[in-house]
Amino acid sequence: MRSLLVCGVLCALFGGSARALESEPAADAPIADADESAERTDALPDPDPEGDSDRFARSPSPTSTCLRDPVVLRHLRRPREVARLSLTHCDGTANLDALTELSFVARAWQTPRPTEAELAAYRAAHPERAGEWATERNRWLHPGLLVRLQAIADRWPTRDLVIVSGHRPTARRTSRHRFGRALDLQVDGVERAEVAAFAQTLASTGVGYYPNSTFTHVDVRETSVYWVDRSGPGERPDYGPWTPTEDESDAHGREVLAQVDAALGQLRVEAPSTASANANAPIQPSREPMRPEAPPAAPPPTPPRVEPRRARTDPEAERIRREAFAAIEALRRVPPSTQVSDAVVDEATIDWSVPF
Repeated sequence: MRSLLVCGVLCALFGGSARALESEPAADAPIADADESAERTDALPDPDPEGDSDRFARSPSPTSTCLRDPVVLRHLRRPREVARLSLTHCDGTANLDALTELSFVARAWQTPRPTEAELAAYRAAHPERAGEWATERNRWLHPGLLVRLQAIADRWPTRDLVIVSGHRPTARRTSRHRFGRALDLQVDGVERAEVAAFAQTLASTGVGYYPNSTFTHVDVRETSVYWVDRSGPGERPDYGPWTPTEDESDAHGREVLAQVDAALGQLRVEAPSTASANANAPIQPSREPMRPEAPPAAPPPTPPRVEPRRARTDPEAERIRREAFAAIEALRRVPPSTQVSDAVVDEATIDWSVPF
């Protein structure tokens, strides 16, 4: 009995020493840091750091709970739709959880906001498109826009961001609005020239300055591009320097006045004068008796000669003529018909070398 007790004590002592030896790290082994052993969420890559991916998959956001302060966004033509979104994580990566709401706020004009049932039905019917399309008419925006909007919000932290235009399915085939890669926006209370100047500092970003319109264009692309479009609402693009040179302004003013005069000239109807109408009428014999001819009456006084009205050249007159010409041109345009088939386009067939 005593031998059994002695054997048990010896086994316990040697077994504990063996376990201690097994758990003791080697002298030259590095000591693991607590931060390194934890899951590193700040090392996750940006889903599109340079904005050069043509397609992206909408995956869940990183597990990091550190998010930037929410930014207030609203649509210019849908002012009741106001969103407060944390656009990026603290490490600067896009917060894909905010991409859904941003895509709906910036959806095409007169496109209804989809319901959860419509989203689920489209995912089930078109799983191959679910990464790019929410419904047949609602497209997911590019995640690179989240990073660019956050940079603009950081520049003016107390200002709201106003979306003027986002996804436009009927835009021209090379427009980045058509593919959810572009936003026309305003920074509440900030001049467009300041917004355009700051947006030029962003990498892989296309910036369009429209001095005669109400927005600044920002898009995602491979290389940074900047342009100035001097056209106003409803006018054809007019790319060039701002402010235009004096010679260019005079030539443009003469061209606009000539076009307005030609357009208005088609609307004028000349009424035939009484003298010309009587001259062309056939002469009918008179049946009344002859009467002595009365002395000729004194000729009426000659009215003063009225000089033709000359075209005014002051800035107000040029502005009025410019607006009249724009209105006439707008009446002549036929809006393109919106077809569902036009909304789904293969991006692989697009020539992205077109500058705008």
